Amino acid sequence: MSSDTKGRLWFTELMSGTLGMIDTATNQVVERAVPTKLGQPAALYTVVTTRENAVWFASNNPSALIRYEPASNTYTFYQVPDPSAAPYGLMLDPTGQLWFTSISSIGELTP
Repeated sequence: MSSDTKGRLWFTELMSGTLGMIDTATNQVVERAVPTKLGQPAALYTVVTTRENAVWFASNNPSALIRYEPASNTYTFYQVPDPSAAPYGLMLDPTGQLWFTSISSIGELTP
């Protein structure tokens, strides 16, 4: 789980391919099916949020990092170069650079 600057808590659901958000101001839970643009099943993992409230999460299958923009309800998919990498861990460093771990490597993404 990760919180954004508006106090919303973001989470992923591993097997259902769902991105979820708990709005702590209203106590509402919203779940969104992530588009299957790059394949099935989604197998979603770690979620982190930026200072601008963008939401990043890892999709183990099909080896992608996904950025969700809540303000515009848009997803941007970044395929990891090694299709067998299976990313699962994410973090943002102090400069906002996105880092990820996979079953075979550590990498960074500069969109």
